[in-house]
Amino acid sequence: MKNVPQTIQQPDGRVIHCFASGDEFHNWLHDAAGFTIIKNTQTGFYTYAVKIGEELYPSEYIVGVANPYQLELKPHTNISADKWMEKRKSFEALTPQLPFQKTSGKNHGEINNLVFFIRFSDESDESFSTSYTSILNKFNDSSSLTANSLYNYYRLTSYGKLCVNSYFYPTSNTSTIYSFQDSFPRNYYLKYDSLTNPNGYKSSNQRRNREHALLKRAVLFFQDSVPESLNLDYNNDGNIDNVCFVTSGSPAGWSNLMWPHRWSLSSHEVYINSKRVYDYNFIMESYMYVGIITHEFMHTLSAPDLYRYKDDENITPVGPWDLMASTNYSKPQGLGAYMKYKYGNWIDSIPTIYKNGTYTLYPANGTRQDKIAYKIPIEGESDQFLLVEYRKTSSSTFESSLAGSGMLIYRIDERFNGNASYNGYSILDEVYLFRPGGTPNSQGSLSQAHFNEENRRTVFNETSNPFPFLSEGDIVHEIFISNISRTVDSIQFTIGIDTTVLRLDTNNMLLENQLDYLDTFSITANTTWSIQCDTSWISLSASQGSGDAQIVVSTKQLNTTTINREIELSVIGHSRIQTLHIIQKPVIINKCMAISNILENDTLTEFTFPYSDSNNYVNAASEYFSIYDEITIDSLAIYFGNLHLSSNDSVIIRISNTNSLKTPTTIIKTIHLSGDQIQALAWNTIVLEKPIKTVKHFCVYYILPGNPGDEDSSYFVLAQNKKFRNNSYSTGFLRYNNYWNEPKNFIYNNTNYSIPIRLYVCPTDISIKETLPKEAFTVKLYPNPAKGMLHIETLNNSSSIVNFTIYNIKGQMISTYLNKNASETQSINIGNLASGMYFLKVSGSDFSKVKSFIVE
Repeated sequence: MKNVPQTIQQPDGRVIHCFASGDEFHNWLHDAAGFTIIKNTQTGFYTYAVKIGEELYPSEYIVGVANPYQLELKPHTNISADKWMEKRKSFEALTPQLPFQKTSGKNHGEINNLVFFIRFSDESDESFSTSYTSILNKFNDSSSLTANSLYNYYRLTSYGKLCVNSYFYPTSNTSTIYSFQDSFPRNYYLKYDSLTNPNGYKSSNQRRNREHALLKRAVLFFQDSVPESLNLDYNNDGNIDNVCFVTSGSPAGWSNLMWPHRWSLSSHEVYINSKRVYDYNFIMESYMYVGIITHEFMHTLSAPDLYRYKDDENITPVGPWDLMASTNYSKPQGLGAYMKYKYGNWIDSIPTIYKNGTYTLYPANGTRQDKIAYKIPIEGESDQFLLVEYRKTSSSTFESSLAGSGMLIYRIDERFNGNASYNGYSILDEVYLFRPGGTPNSQGSLSQAHFNEENRRTVFNETSNPFPFLSEGDIVHEIFISNISRTVDSIQFTIGIDTTVLRLDTNNMLLENQLDYLDTFSITANTTWSIQCDTSWISLSASQGSGDAQIVVSTKQLNTTTINREIELSVIGHSRIQTLHIIQKPVIINKCMAISNILENDTLTEFTFPYSDSNNYVNAASEYFSIYDEITIDSLAIYFGNLHLSSNDSVIIRISNTNSLKTPTTIIKTIHLSGDQIQALAWNTIVLEKPIKTVKHFCVYYILPGNPGDEDSSYFVLAQNKKFRNNSYSTGFLRYNNYWNEPKNFIYNNTNYSIPIRLYVCPTDISIKETLPKEAFTVKLYPNPAKGMLHIETLNNSSSIVNFTIYNIKGQMISTYLNKNASETQSINIGNLASGMYFLKVSGSDFSKVKSFIVE
């Protein structure tokens, strides 16, 4: 874990806000810049740490007073890797560990995980600030394949072979978390300090004894609550499969106990329904992130850590590409295929490549279990081999946080289990991921580890960057991987020399927003080929062939949105794939029209955000529009969710400027809409009192009434955009905890959304002209929107007779009404007009005025 917020206080009363980082074996305090903080037990002051030999010691420089930059102190100072490993071995020695074994039924079936809530003697019933429902969902949410939960993670990762159900004690039917209260205060489980915590533990043995005694008391409290019908031992080894103890509060820096960890209750024999409590996870409430829960549970399933204890080398073997390395807290990333094979036991075998040729890989965390990884032998090595896999960000909700999509190339060393015991000479990495700039002595760029044609990294050999090397650092010869293709549903690569030719004369095509618009691209090939792409709005002159060819692309749909419409076209040959990026320009506003960023195939979905969950407060939605022509906005329509509002409620609608992030900035116009005027789950049209002129980029957003902690919820309808609309562009944003963010970032799926907002706009040079009167003159239309009859009032009119002319949005005259009495309210039958926007021109002897209206 990294950067856990901490608050400490100096003896002089000065409050210091800092962070804690580390693992269950060693964790430390540091400031935002990474300068390590340690307490001087003689003075009680927190000081900046200095390293002497292998250990850290307090310096004379007091945190909050001294400037570490001016003192030329080194950030990220820490104990040596050997000392860190010594701490780990000391911790593990307190509980005997079983050797790793892979058996046929391991990690298959159903595991029932017990979750016990604990608070301390100095804490009240309300010590848990997180809602019960929120924690329940982090463990058990099975509502969809995109659910971010422990259950869904292992359901997807294991291909349905492992089901993890969690049962909570005490149970709750409210948002409140009830808990077992221990007989000791929280500081009893923190490290001893003669000045600030004389009640703390003084040794690792005392730490273990206190922790295990606490857990024994909790188990005895809960043991009669667990029904005998619940199977707690799926593998019949006599032990409960897993117990997760959740304490109130947060992790504490420089404290091994109050830090998330997995351990075994070896000091006491306590039982639930005749099964011994042994393996357990220990987690603090404020860091109940799904990533931490799944990481610790994977330890229960026997997987080791894939990180090293950093010292002078500062090399990360795998980093953010695997759950067991640098875990993504909020939403865990997937496991590599090798980890799923060896430790998860969810892949039966990984095939080995013995001959030259072209091979296909499918996403390692997709739905397929075959062709997701290959072993490549290294000549003369019996324990080491290369392994390749394909990681794709859109293949699973848990892959969405990866740095990119592409083929990963690992070195596997089967002499070792995990990477945590690495010492640089006798114990080396089991799993190492090759990355640009990575050498036996250099970290390189892990975020660029994915090979693909888009990044122009398609070759891996002894002269490439990166190049293959053994655990001991020796360069590997006779390995030649080439022709790594683009990232589509699969990825291809070649072992050995490939003479296939497949080229396109361009990788980008820009199409005008016109029906039947034509463009071409050329294929140069000495092989057969086929074309794959979504043809919802384009047509192709050919979809397969051989040799050279020219392909005609034509549009068969107009783009009705204000953003580019994009697709990728793949030309697939025998051993290579080439990709063409096709863009259709956005709508051209050369007449009055209705615009939105929703296509007819987009799906409207309602989402609910309870105000009671103050940590996930959502109250506003914004839609971004990109228009380069100067226009006027006459009215707008919003599709509202299932709101429960009254006349006492008000929805605020705003038109604003925007920024490079496509979110609202300076307000242009504010409209207040009474709650009783809103029709739920329907389009609601709002006609502006006066047209607003705007140009280029702007946002339209609305704010719902409601405050954090209210009993009600916010309801937002979002348009789920189809992939062919645009694979990387979201126009819709929700205000989440007062910050604008793309919905997919907290709905936890990899889908782009837009907000269903429709604008009725005209170019500013519309041909329906006004002639201004000498004196003030107004026209009122009601109702607007109208259905059946439209009523017209003219006020302060200098002419006794007026004429009315109705135009459609193309500026074409529809009907005229002559010689109407200006002093009377006039009514016009519009029942024969189709739904949409129209314009009414009111003309007198020396003036004319144009007003827009909507026909429902």
